Amino acid sequence: MGLFRDLRKGIEIRRRLKAAPPILIFQMGKVGSTSLQGSLKKMWPGLTVHSHTVTRDLARNKEDVQLLYERVIQRGAPLYVISPVREPIGRNIAMFFQNFERHTGVAYKKATFSTAELIRIFLTKFDHDGPANYYDRFFKPVLAVDVYDYDFPFDGVQIIHQNDTHVLLMRTELPDSVKEGAVREFLNLSDFRLSNRNIGAQKHYADTYRKFIEAFIAPDWYIRRMYDSRFFNHFYGENHRQRLIMEWTQRREMKAQGSQNRDCA
Repeated sequence: MGLFRDLRKGIEIRRRLKAAPPILIFQMGKVGSTSLQGSLKKMWPGLTVHSHTVTRDLARNKEDVQLLYERVIQRGAPLYVISPVREPIGRNIAMFFQNFERHTGVAYKKATFSTAELIRIFLTKFDHDGPANYYDRFFKPVLAVDVYDYDFPFDGVQIIHQNDTHVLLMRTELPDSVKEGAVREFLNLSDFRLSNRNIGAQKHYADTYRKFIEAFIAPDWYIRRMYDSRFFNHFYGENHRQRLIMEWTQRREMKAQGSQNRDCA
């Protein structure tokens, strides 16, 4: 049964590669791409592939990524790339919880950490520079597109055309209606809607995550490290800096920003 299923999957991947230019959802972890991928798979006739790190997926022989890379990227064939971006502190906290055992050394179900202890572990053990390095380390080497060569618009949505590679960049924090409109324009997909929202609220760690967000106060050194980065200044900059600093340097309840954090948790 497993071999038959794999054969069927391979045939379907190849069929979709021929049906329309493929879509590659290529972004760092925990930026809310699950709804995007699920929605596009239902509506786009071509292949829709998701990858955080194409090079690692190639090393793991992930079939859809391998075929996309060999038949599309290496040949310079038409390709649509969607890459959401997220404010780095919120993204890092979500990533910390997603890989809880890796960072704490204890499975979530067996953990007895207080919120204060989790904050200490997060600040001292987590690799906080993932967002700052992502586009130089993983995106540019694969696609030969340097997002920093293009000024990012104030409204948080950007479409880049470089030969036959077309890239949509957009802030995760934007309202769903804006993100839907951006995808519709990018793909000429007039009926596109996001589905399967609030997935983060269903995570097994949702309650602990909520308490962490409510209690977390970012130290000055951490604010500087995150918000002085090239990544932050390119995609967010001074227009967002002071508001975000206020959010991360005072205790808060899970209101509007918290709702967005749960969606991407």
